[in-house]
Amino acid sequence: IANAYRLPILILPQTAVPPLTPAPSVWYNGQNIAASGGAHNGMVSYQIIADILELEGTTKQKRQGKLFNDSVRPEFDKFKSTIKTGK
Repeated sequence: IANAYRLPILILPQTAVPPLTPAPSVWYNGQNIAASGGAHNGMVSYQIIADILELEGTTKQKRQGKLFNDSVRPEFDKFKSTIKTGK
């Protein structure tokens, strides 16, 4: 998300959120988007967040990070595959 959009990403301890909030949770603009045992079971995809940010008109980065660069992405995908398969 930080590769494409200009917004702060914070990782908060459970003590910094409302009482009884499940962890992990994903919040945006004061709204709980995902929570363990609830919506999306505490995880969201890039597309879910990107859709929300597009609707909100969130400012995009002037230049996208290397994650979406065509010269970098194949190596990144290969690296992820190696982690998943161990090969």
